[in-house]
Amino acid sequence: MISTALASVFCLVVSLIFSRRYASNMRLVKLDNLWEQIIWSIRIRQFQPTFPRTLAEWTVFVADDPTRQFQPGWDAWLFLKPFFASRGYTLYDKEGDFLMTLPHPQPVLGPATVRTYPYARIIADDSQSEVENTYDLFLKNASIWGARDAKGRDVVIKIISDTDKPTDEWRVLQRLNNTKLRIDPANRTIHVIEFIKFDNFVFVVMPRWDCAFDPPFTVVSELMEVTMAYLEALNFLHTKRIAHMDIRMNNCGMNMYAGTDARYATTSMRKPKDVQYILYDFGYSMMYPTDTDISTVVLDRPLCYTHAPSPAGPYNPFKADVSMMGGLLFGFVMHAAKAVPEVEPFFYRMMDLDEHKRLTASQALDEFKRILSGLSSAQLQTPVNSLWTNRFRSKLLPSLQEMQSRRVATQEDDSDDDQA
Repeated sequence: MISTALASVFCLVVSLIFSRRYASNMRLVKLDNLWEQIIWSIRIRQFQPTFPRTLAEWTVFVADDPTRQFQPGWDAWLFLKPFFASRGYTLYDKEGDFLMTLPHPQPVLGPATVRTYPYARIIADDSQSEVENTYDLFLKNASIWGARDAKGRDVVIKIISDTDKPTDEWRVLQRLNNTKLRIDPANRTIHVIEFIKFDNFVFVVMPRWDCAFDPPFTVVSELMEVTMAYLEALNFLHTKRIAHMDIRMNNCGMNMYAGTDARYATTSMRKPKDVQYILYDFGYSMMYPTDTDISTVVLDRPLCYTHAPSPAGPYNPFKADVSMMGGLLFGFVMHAAKAVPEVEPFFYRMMDLDEHKRLTASQALDEFKRILSGLSSAQLQTPVNSLWTNRFRSKLLPSLQEMQSRRVATQEDDSDDDQA
């Protein structure tokens, strides 16, 4: 009796959806499962004012209200909570009008035995140092949302493409996560757990990793390790003909995550046997055919460096990557120059304003390997200030010309000394 009634209701709903009367103003959500398609086609009519139809509509920026800058996208995420729950992911809860989200009370954080790589480590609560880890996640835009899977593992879900207009980000993530490249140890990029499609949208599910430069550094060797890791990551991308084009601290991850306060409080997360570093966020990236001669590529797309001067005209995107990476590492690693003076001219060469003189990613990696191989144990174990920042970082390197003038002056002084 019940099954007959359900079948009747099902047939009635289908007939209503596909009838001529409703087809003209009914949005049919594209899903593989017919029953889900029916349910979500009905639900989406209830969304006010209108559920986004494109990636651009989802990520639209509302400039006139700081607390609602990405509200259309945020509302869409919250509306899809049941959909992601049906895929095994419980979205984080949003704290009112604030840009902060927190894990839902259920499911609880899983034990370490299930949170193995590629999932990240956590910073545990510590009453002695008064560290309390809330695992909050700050919403920087409408593209991402935190979630926890059924096993208690935290992930980040990002909307990356329209299905009918594939983005480079979708293609890049597919290439980097194919079977062959994913097992390559040089592939220091974020793992893709799965792609999920809803209607015209593509989402990627990734393990949650936080910023690689938040926890304090303690000794020079840790600074050398993070430098080596990101030079290897950049060289790998370029060998696969991928230009990242948005290299900044927020797009560099390490295999740990924590709340806003806790991530700055520990010095125990960088042990060589435990720590791993990766690049993520390929939303501005470019991917070229595998046989491309990357030295000949030229772009005039607007590009704003975060850590180095932006190009004034057409530029090579791969050389731009090197400059951005050099500026990033310059800001966080330059204070190691007291123990390792070779890093200063090395970073200058990565950021040379003349991109023809600027190092390539492979040249930078080879040169840094040479520097690293010549360091003594005493140099590597030199303590670094727990603040680990320096005067260059806060300026975002607007005066690279001054630094290059300083380099020239230093070379002239050295020449005078030699003549003397």
